[in-house]
Amino acid sequence: MLGIESGPMKAKPKQLFIIALLVLILIGWGLSLFVALPEHVDPLLLFAIFLPVIPTGVLLWILSRSIPNSILKNIHQISLRVERDLEKERMAIDTNNIPAEIVPLVTSINRLLSYHHDRHEQERDFAAHASHELRTPLAGIRLQTEIAMATSDLQVRENALKNVIKSVDRGTRLVEQLLAISRLTSEKVDLAKEHVDLVSLIEKVTRDNLASAQQKHIELSCSCPEKSLFIEASEQSIQILADNLIRNAITYTPRQGKVSIHLERDTERNFATFVVEDTGPGIPANLRQRVMRRFEKAEKGSKSGTGLGLAIAQRIVDLHAGRISLEDSHSGKGLRIVVSLPKKTTRSLS
Repeated sequence: MLGIESGPMKAKPKQLFIIALLVLILIGWGLSLFVALPEHVDPLLLFAIFLPVIPTGVLLWILSRSIPNSILKNIHQISLRVERDLEKERMAIDTNNIPAEIVPLVTSINRLLSYHHDRHEQERDFAAHASHELRTPLAGIRLQTEIAMATSDLQVRENALKNVIKSVDRGTRLVEQLLAISRLTSEKVDLAKEHVDLVSLIEKVTRDNLASAQQKHIELSCSCPEKSLFIEASEQSIQILADNLIRNAITYTPRQGKVSIHLERDTERNFATFVVEDTGPGIPANLRQRVMRRFEKAEKGSKSGTGLGLAIAQRIVDLHAGRISLEDSHSGKGLRIVVSLPKKTTRSLS
């Protein structure tokens, strides 16, 4: 709530002193001329000099009171308008009938209100989606636990406990994603950039996801024509980016499918590029922009994934001034994700 005290503004002693000093200087200057050069100074001329002095002093004194009062009155009216608009949940101040000298202030206030309104909406949506997504694995854990406790069949109990582990894993993954997106979307994100070998990092992330691919009999491969490819980036963030893209590809690729990762150097733009391509169902072109947002999935109601992987990838790429695009797979089936990251320096290892 904005509020400014209204009421007459008293002239400051400093202002009154300056006005009185100016009046005294003018009077002193006229008297000095009359005393020093009486034969050359006509009394009528001296009167003409003194006559505007008093009205001018009075006018300056009135202006010193009326102009600040007028400006404060306008600001006070704006503060009342802001309070009224906030009660009506309006997030912008109407700029109609606002004095020109106040317009820049009102514009800045509108931008600030809009920014905080957007942040509030994002946080509210984030909390709503997060609670909804967490409810699914928690409900699964409870259901499977009840099944395991109620049955005497060892096979049924074993299957229920396996499903409990799956639900715990999904909940853990969701919490990790929530923490990542929360950290990356904070108002001040401080990325500690360093010299990162993209080839070594992508190969490590690929090995970490190899077990998940083998469980679905998915062929997971990584290729790069160079031994090393260095970029200036946050190693932890790039690792999260690569892990999300590769894990998503494995999640949505059916059994006996294929996921391939390829790295290359873009010498023309001084970029390093890595591509993740799969043989899954892909994403229709009209949905690709939407799935880059948080909690959005290509298939509504899908239990696969958290709906945060691509949003996190987009945020990390933006923080590194890079580019990410979703394309059709070259094989004609599946999705191809291309990530380009700028690199400041390059060096090769033997």
